[in-house]
This record gives sequence, C-alpha cells and structure tokens, in this order.
Amino acid sequence: MKKVILLSLSILLICLAYSFAEVPCKINYQGRLIKDNVPVDGTKTMVFSIYDSAVGPNELWTSGDVNVEVHNGLFRYVIGSDGGDLSSIDWTAGQELYLEVEVETEILSPREELYAYPYAINSHLLEGKTKEYFINTSGDAQTKDGALNIMGNVGIGTTSPGVKLDVAGKVNAGGMVLGDNSGKRIQTSSNMGFRAATSGTDHLIITTSGNVGIGTTSPGAKLEVQGGSIRATGGLIIETRTSDPASPATGQTWLRTDINP
Repeated sequence: MKKVILLSLSILLICLAYSFAEVPCKINYQGRLIKDNVPVDGTKTMVFSIYDSAVGPNELWTSGDVNVEVHNGLFRYVIGSDGGDLSSIDWTAGQELYLEVEVETEILSPREELYAYPYAINSHLLEGKTKEYFINTSGDAQTKDGALNIMGNVGIGTTSPGVKLDVAGKVNAGGMVLGDNSGKRIQTSSNMGFRAATSGTDHLIITTSGNVGIGTTSPGAKLEVQGGSIRATGGLIIETRTSDPASPATGQTWLRTDINP
C-alpha cells in the first residue's frame, strides 16, 4: 500500500513565477511517498491529473506517464512540464479543481483540492481579461498592436478628462480631424493659435487674436501676405459699404476688379 505524505499541511503547490511579465502555467508539487511504512526510493512512473470534482470523471488535464525520481521517499515534480502547460484550465474564482496522483498504476485516494497558490496562475488576468488589455503603471513606454477600444474619456497629462480625448500639453499628429461630420472645426477654450509648417518653415499662421499670416509669423491685420501674390479667379471685393460706390465717403478706399460686382 502506497501513500503520499504531503508537505506543509496538505499540498505544497507553488506557481513558478519567473517574472511579472509572464506567469508560467505550471505548479511545483512536492511530497513524500511511503510504502508499508518505509520511504520509497528509485525512479517511479507517475501520472498527475486535474479534475473539476473530488470523485467525478471529468478530467481537465493529465501529464501522462512520467518518470519521477524518489529519494528517501521525497520527490518533486513540476505539473505542466509534461502533457502541455495548464493554460487550458479555467483558473477563475469559483472553479473547484482537484489533483489526482497515480503511482505505478495505483491511484492514490482521495484527490487533493487545489487551493490558493495554484490560482496565482490567474494573476496575469483581471476579470477574465489577459494582460494585453491593460497598461502597467511603471512609467515604461507601452506598445499595443491593433484596435484599442475605450468607451469613456481619455486623459493624457490630466487625471480629469472632460471630453473623449483630453490632452494637457502639445499634440504631434500626422493627421488630425476634430469636430462632427456636419461641420468639422477646431476649437479651444482660450488662446487658440494655429501654425502650418514643414521642416521648420512656417507657411500659415493664425494668431490668438485671429489674424492670419501667410509668409509672415506676425500678421498685423486680419490677413497679411508677404513674399507672394494673391490670386482671385472669381473677383475680389474689399470694402466697408456705407454709400454708393460712385460717391464714396471721405477716407474710404475702393478696390476695383475686372469683374462686375
């Protein structure tokens, strides 16, 4: 008659956690094998299996036949090193799991229930989601391939985003569209400025006062153009009309074009 005296009260089951980034789905199992009150020695053929009940037939995982070295009754085996790892098992809360050990075709009874430590295999999950769905707080750069769906507001540089994307600071974007489909617009709460430039050369400036500069970074009027011409194919009218153009008021200047207004 064989029996296993389990270390540390029942089963010493330790998830082998090599790093925070990747939690291996394996369990370190240790025990002492006794036959007729004498510690067993030598290589023994064992089978380790995991079930979802203490006596039911539903086997979730098995190692198959494995050779385990036993010294003075003591042995150690990493469950998941043979027969594939344990990633196919549901380790979420509420799932009862039991380990069955077979030694030289003799099934040891009863099965042992798996407790806290093996569930550390689930430590790379949050509410059933894998670690790829979450960003750590270490301050390291994060890379995510594919679509990222966020239903709420997103804040960059702010902890209280008031809109879908709230950035406190400068934004460098290759292409940007702000506004709705009916009337795209760019809007800020205060001190709006706009600059269009390539390779450090400014081409268009809109100052915070609303002046537009083309060829100049400091327009002194609503529109100031330097270093080039202005072309209008549909006619050009510059006026403040208070009377008939034939008799302009004193101080008014009229711009005549070759297109009848």
